[in-house]
Amino acid sequence: MAVLAMIFLICCAMFNSIRISLAIISLIPVSISGIFTLYGALGIRPDQSCFASIVMTSGLAVNSGIYIAMEYLHRLRPGKSQCKSIVRAFGMKIAPTALTIISTVLGLAPFLFTDDTYGFWFLL
Repeated sequence: MAVLAMIFLICCAMFNSIRISLAIISLIPVSISGIFTLYGALGIRPDQSCFASIVMTSGLAVNSGIYIAMEYLHRLRPGKSQCKSIVRAFGMKIAPTALTIISTVLGLAPFLFTDDTYGFWFLL
């Protein structure tokens, strides 16, 4: 909870907006529910790797949210539609965000294919 509070306070200071900060923080529970859905669908038992995937996915979600929010604020102009600004910001930043997510997931993919006799944190 302390980490969530710190992320929220940093986002509030960075964006000067509680609404945008709450939108970014709300990405964390969505990403965690996706992890548990994937673990359940694949029949994988949650263990240490589940905690690592929660940390990784939460970080990616917050990072992506901040990245898109910065572009949204850059594109927001008085008199223009907020919806149009959100769509354009998302369209401009989807490729770099997707590449970041894909490279991070592929970097941790070898952990999925390791033997259970090794601890997740102590792979050689």
